[in-house]
Amino acid sequence: MMRWKTTFQLTICALALGCGDDDSPAGDDTAEQASTEGTEGEGGDASGTEGPEHDDRPPVLESFTVDGSTTPPLLTEPAFVKLSVVAVDDIGLDYLEFLVDDAVLAKLEAPSGETSFSHRWLVSGAEFDGTHRLAVRAVDLAGNVAESSAIELLVDQPRPGLRSWVVTKDHGSGDVAHACALIQPGRLLVGGTALRKASKVPDASVQGFFTSNGSPTEDVLPKIGEARLRAIARLPDHDTELVLAGTKAQGYWLASQSLDGTVHWLNHPQLGAGLHVFGGLAVGLDRLHVGVTVGSKGRVVTYDATGTEVGQREFGDTVIRDIAILDPGGDLIVVGEREGDIFLARSSTTGESRWTAVVDGGHGHDEALAVSVGPDGRFAVVGSISGDGTGLDTWLRVYDGDGVEQWTAEPYDRTGGPDILHGVAVDPLGRVVVTGRVTTNPKLAPVLRGDIHVASYEADGTPRWMARPAHGPSVHQDVGHDVCIDEVGNVYVVGAIGNEQDHDWWIARHAP
Repeated sequence: MMRWKTTFQLTICALALGCGDDDSPAGDDTAEQASTEGTEGEGGDASGTEGPEHDDRPPVLESFTVDGSTTPPLLTEPAFVKLSVVAVDDIGLDYLEFLVDDAVLAKLEAPSGETSFSHRWLVSGAEFDGTHRLAVRAVDLAGNVAESSAIELLVDQPRPGLRSWVVTKDHGSGDVAHACALIQPGRLLVGGTALRKASKVPDASVQGFFTSNGSPTEDVLPKIGEARLRAIARLPDHDTELVLAGTKAQGYWLASQSLDGTVHWLNHPQLGAGLHVFGGLAVGLDRLHVGVTVGSKGRVVTYDATGTEVGQREFGDTVIRDIAILDPGGDLIVVGEREGDIFLARSSTTGESRWTAVVDGGHGHDEALAVSVGPDGRFAVVGSISGDGTGLDTWLRVYDGDGVEQWTAEPYDRTGGPDILHGVAVDPLGRVVVTGRVTTNPKLAPVLRGDIHVASYEADGTPRWMARPAHGPSVHQDVGHDVCIDEVGNVYVVGAIGNEQDHDWWIARHAP
């Protein structure tokens, strides 16, 4: 009779640390270990000479550990849980299954000769709270099965939507944070504008924050110059190189800049007479796209990675408000307003129109202001529609890539005053988070007060949570402009909040 022993390793990967390729188990002070032993069938040695039809020996799994700071392991923040196993078999493995609470989490095929396997399980949100039993099952080519004993993982995550920290920044006068981007694990960039207190000249600036360990640590970056910054993105495969865009004088500007302040190139094109309205930035593998409206004509201008223009797409009498890359092929989703109604379009890399759509709220001016593409290719669009006697109300709708409506959120009207969504993001699980401004006093009040609004929806449109409106000490309009979501689901909202004289940057983090 031969003996076999199983080993299974699970590593909890915080966002700040990431999950590398090193699958070595942690030390005994941070790992709970267990083993299971079974009895192998009679006949043959471990080297194996008979074919699969004669083999009855199960695969061999080695060590079974769960790394964590407590016993049993405890997960109190959103994180990836990395499940790793080393398995061998004398005739070859067929597949492995990672199990959570006896249900299959992931099934991995076993290529010939492979012995190491892993899977990352995203645990994000209070719906994961409770004690979970984790195990692994290996099946060889003859159908023999080996299964580890289970290790318990305790999950106790923050209340959904909980605002864990807030940062306000006073750069000058009338400060507004317009955009955010997550570049490296645990690093958030916020872009915006501040007016110089004396001359009122706008300065575009980017502020960096290391957000890994609870409260953020500020990382001041060089100012960009006299302009208004409206969008910020990371160049693919370049954690230290950014693409920045916004408005300047009558035109718009687009720049490539490193985190150390080095400007690689800067464009300030004039596309004709008239005011240039910035309409979003989308960054692909080798192309940069800027939405812009000149006069009443909307277009998307495309650049290569050196800042050289390579093409334009025309959209006629349309105000473009935002754009997003839909798929690896480079198709774009364009959103905005046409003749007082919400405008949506999908366009190919060559400028070919895949489809266009118009949404008429039926009671007045309607407009789409932001778009975000999810991991499954569906995209979420937000803005405002004119309600029946309620003024502007929030608008959120999710579509598939063919422009077919998937679901629409109920318009939000807090007090009868204007309620508008300015930003949207889709998290790794397909959940949608929106931000904007809601009026928190009656529309007949002498001065309307707007507060920052943040809400989350399940992937199927079911409301998840709505954060308590955030407001400053004055009657200035407070507004959320953009949402960023990190790889484990933490939500970051940026915008502007009133102080006693004007506005400050507002940056807040919410639990998934």
